[in-house]
Amino acid sequence: MNKRGQGMEFSWVFVSFAGALVLIFFAMFAVKYIDLQETRENGEIARNMNNVLLSAKSSDQYLTYDPKIPKFSLAFDPADCEKFWINNDVSLRFNEAFFGSNAKSNNYTIWSKSWNHPFKIDTFVYVSSTDTKYYFSGLDRLEDRMAGHYEIVSNPSEADVLVFANVVGDIYEGKELIIDEASKEVTFVEDNVTYRYHSDEFIYGAIFSYNSDFYKCAYDKILNKFDNLFSIYESKAGALGGCDYTPVIDSLGSSTADDLGDLVENNNWLSNYECRVVF
Repeated sequence: MNKRGQGMEFSWVFVSFAGALVLIFFAMFAVKYIDLQETRENGEIARNMNNVLLSAKSSDQYLTYDPKIPKFSLAFDPADCEKFWINNDVSLRFNEAFFGSNAKSNNYTIWSKSWNHPFKIDTFVYVSSTDTKYYFSGLDRLEDRMAGHYEIVSNPSEADVLVFANVVGDIYEGKELIIDEASKEVTFVEDNVTYRYHSDEFIYGAIFSYNSDFYKCAYDKILNKFDNLFSIYESKAGALGGCDYTPVIDSLGSSTADDLGDLVENNNWLSNYECRVVF
């Protein structure tokens, strides 16, 4: 009797152990399945976001990305400025220059604006959560340009990003930017970093980045494209014949993002003598 009882007890222990293993297996399977589904969904979000960004590069416009799902995080990789992450799970590489910062939302606004200097250099793409609040002081033209598409607040204490024309010190919880229009410089107050800007397009880039590292990534990429395009046009001018292209070639070689010199005038001068213009 005792042996039979011990055998039955062993059988129950074995069944219980086997049952526990089955439950663990199905629990692990369920967790893995959920993880795979989430990764699949994050991948779909990333692909859709990429398509919206590429569409924004085609012309000056406002776009929205509202996938009708719960909030998801958009994070830019600090080690690779061409990569962003969806929910810290799926990454996507976007080789074009764009300005944005980390956010968590289910509704994003994408604004694209061309930089012509003097010919088209690039289309700036700005990515912002619709939840982000902006405050402006002394920069009405910038505020007016963003009003209607972004949430502008009148109380600086309510803002996520604060843009000032004068130095006020690091006194608010939001990210503070100083736009010095006299010296054409934008300062990231929290990071204590200053960059020259070459047009309003760069100022908006700083506003939407509100982080000096994210800003520098796109900033360097665009200025590198500026240099490459000027080299291409310089080669084009050198290949054209029948007219004197020396003034344009010299202007292209000496132009900077801050000073185009007589480039536009020299290029327009060619048309007066029935010569092909360079751009």
